[in-house]
Amino acid sequence: MRKIFYGWRIVGAGGALQFLQSMLLNQAFGIYVAVLVEERGWSKTSLSAAAALKSTEVALLGPILGWLVDRFGSHGLVRIGIVMFGIGFMLLSRIETLVGFYAAFVVIALGSSMFSNLLVSVAIIHWFEKHRTRALSALQFGGAIGGLFVFLVAWSIQSFGWRPTAFGSGVIAIVLGWPLASMIRSRPADVGETVDGLPQGQRTSGSAHRPRVYGSAGPTHQCVLDALARPRFFFAGGDGDQRARDYAYQGRTGLFAVPGFAIFYIGDIRTVFGGDARLAAR
Repeated sequence: MRKIFYGWRIVGAGGALQFLQSMLLNQAFGIYVAVLVEERGWSKTSLSAAAALKSTEVALLGPILGWLVDRFGSHGLVRIGIVMFGIGFMLLSRIETLVGFYAAFVVIALGSSMFSNLLVSVAIIHWFEKHRTRALSALQFGGAIGGLFVFLVAWSIQSFGWRPTAFGSGVIAIVLGWPLASMIRSRPADVGETVDGLPQGQRTSGSAHRPRVYGSAGPTHQCVLDALARPRFFFAGGDGDQRARDYAYQGRTGLFAVPGFAIFYIGDIRTVFGGDARLAAR
């Protein structure tokens, strides 16, 4: 029986982690806000900063996360992140004040950023060359499917209350997330594997599979997604300036750019799913 390449296990584990994050937090946040507004009498405005925090934590933590990934790899950060994520929900179940809510949410946001789609993608990039775009595309399904199951969180809140649901979400995140996070490995050499699972002599040159990126910075054969594997990418993004984005793709340092925008822009590039004539020349 043919052995399954460990890289695909990482893709599956990473997708499952995105499923948990999407179902328990990304899609369920609005439900918690509605319940807290009704039960605690807090205004939506007073809770809105939490949504902004969730949207910008990668940008705020980008420089630090980039250095940590480069220094220690993704596997340790992902495990720490899933534990913080679960503890944050447990703290959320005990809050009594608005300050307590934000304190708990900071822990949740920090944890979620440490096993986010971006960090798992960094690991996948090191594992795949020939099937890299397929692996990264498959990773996205977890988050999408998680949104379909958010009704379970809504049902639990309606049936048992938001406090037991928040505490249970924390327990589920740790119990299910820890073994999944433990499957993440930063590089094939960590488990005695090779890129694409092929012997070194059989590996296909990555240049044959990489798009050429054009922009005001000039053409480059550097793979767009390779930028994610470089810590300097976390400093790079875009403010509407094509040159800044091109520098990001080439792994060069951008100027005070917003990583969150860069991540969104990378996700919007259709070369991930097959190629965009505006950006890639075959």
